[in-house]
Amino acid sequence: MLFRSKMAIKYGSTLAKERLADIFYDQAEYGRALRLYLEAWKEGSMSSAFIAGSMFEHGKGAEVNHEMASKLYLLAANAGVTMAEHNVGAYYFNGKYVERDVENALFWYLRAAKKDSALSQFCIGMMYLNGDLYKDISVALLWFEKAAENGHEESKIYIEEQIGRAH
Repeated sequence: MLFRSKMAIKYGSTLAKERLADIFYDQAEYGRALRLYLEAWKEGSMSSAFIAGSMFEHGKGAEVNHEMASKLYLLAANAGVTMAEHNVGAYYFNGKYVERDVENALFWYLRAAKKDSALSQFCIGMMYLNGDLYKDISVALLWFEKAAENGHEESKIYIEEQIGRAH
């Protein structure tokens, strides 16, 4: 498998670069993985841009580089990579490497939530529960229900708490 991947890379296969990068990542050979993800991104793979962004954010294969991480996340998010959309939303919500902007956070969370990102749906629910935009428990509950339907366990706790407070 490794030999075939290396041969495919030699002949220019972006997909082969991604697959080999995945293998290196799983083997904790982060430097080699990052190099291949970056090559695949430069050839147009936005999923590789997202993974490389995550590696820069967490210092896997390179020094932590939040500027590069946010750049790659934004590129991948603009291309429709769901988790990149979520991460850009989280960056704006938390003021992480960008100025805090809850409206921009909501924009990105909504993009991911429309693709059934349970985590983004939960975060939107929290924004309404906590009044980050404006406080609306009924809207928060709707988002928690969507997140719970998509497997987000913590949302169920918030649903039960809010229902318990209503009684």
